[in-house]
Amino acid sequence: IMELPSAKSFAPVNDACKELAINGDAENLDGGGFAPFPWFSPRMNDFQLAVHEETDTTGNVNHFFHTHGPTRSTYWSSPRIYPNSDCLALGFIYQVSIKLRLKDYGSNNLWYYLKLRGKQPLGTRDDEGKLIEDREYEKGILYCRDPISMADGWTECSGSFIVDEELQKMREPRLEIITVDETIPRATLEIDDVSIAFKSGPAEGLTVSDDIARKWSPSADIHITSTTLDTRDSQVATITEIERKGDGTATLKLDSAIAAVLTEKDQHGMGAEVMVTTRNIIIMGDVEYSEENNDGTEFEGGYLQIFHTPDVVQTIEGVQFMNMGQQGVKNRFSLQFLYTRDVAGTSIARNSFVGINFRCIVLDGVSNATVASNTAYKINGYAFLIGYEAENNSITNNIGSLLMDKISYGERLANHRDDHASLFEVQNPGNDLIGNVAA
Repeated sequence: IMELPSAKSFAPVNDACKELAINGDAENLDGGGFAPFPWFSPRMNDFQLAVHEETDTTGNVNHFFHTHGPTRSTYWSSPRIYPNSDCLALGFIYQVSIKLRLKDYGSNNLWYYLKLRGKQPLGTRDDEGKLIEDREYEKGILYCRDPISMADGWTECSGSFIVDEELQKMREPRLEIITVDETIPRATLEIDDVSIAFKSGPAEGLTVSDDIARKWSPSADIHITSTTLDTRDSQVATITEIERKGDGTATLKLDSAIAAVLTEKDQHGMGAEVMVTTRNIIIMGDVEYSEENNDGTEFEGGYLQIFHTPDVVQTIEGVQFMNMGQQGVKNRFSLQFLYTRDVAGTSIARNSFVGINFRCIVLDGVSNATVASNTAYKINGYAFLIGYEAENNSITNNIGSLLMDKISYGERLANHRDDHASLFEVQNPGNDLIGNVAA
């Protein structure tokens, strides 16, 4: 007997993006309750996807997907589905969840993750001009890193992801479940309650604490750190209005819509950071950094150096540094304290670094300085470098975001690694680092 899938195997016309993993609970009961559509096996010579059922002690019947371990050919042998690509709109947030149980796997462990894999946008070409629009790429959307075993029974994993440009442009995306550290023979995977549920769309503002909002003002530029695994998903906007709610919060109205971001409540450890980059005092280099203008010459960018000033208290606060630093030139960094020795009482605080050619704050041969609450965005080279001869300094509540990675091996300083820079480089552990953020 042949039958067509029922309406339960398709998304509702009036709410097509509510759930992208249709029939993820295997309960649509098509085919007498045992048809997995729209889920399928990866290929004909791999396992044949089946729907099994079990009855609990109260008589409730549960259906779930079953993949036969001995016929799973590889780590990516798992049930698949094609989510609606029209629903992968820039800035949309989806909540992903899954239940998984291992069978026929002895006492071994594995962990797994979910990804979307699909084709390049139409017309995509490589550096040589060759058409590569059918070449596939992938993007992880949920990582379930806690090892599981047969003894765990049904396990659950969930999290959120934001649709970025790579996902938005992906053609024919398909969901795959990938096992990691799996031994041979492969495990039988039993899968249930797979969901990719719409959570929210692009935002036109941000809600923050009223205490914080009172320190900011309209026309200020802000930078919002990425809440995906790609720092390029960070965003910028300008505050147009601050609306106080009277409940201890305020909404920052922005000049343009932004992709929705995760908060700490959504996903612990992945919440967005928001920094104001505008200051009233600006120190700007003559030549602006851009991808087209990146010669790394000694003429590119300005620099400010505090040199050999022992026992002299320095105060540099509330300054915006732009287009600073000279790539490939020693001691030509945006702001450098060099061999000042003991400068107790010195404060480098609440400064902003934007579009930096070569490093932001560098301390070497310095002690007892305070570097606090500085922000750095769109940086080449290290953002905050604490040298071997810097000690007893306090580095607190600074934040860096979006390393540009535009310094090549040939442009780096000898014996330095700015071609593989980090936001914070600490070469002497004899300093206090508290509350700093690398986003």
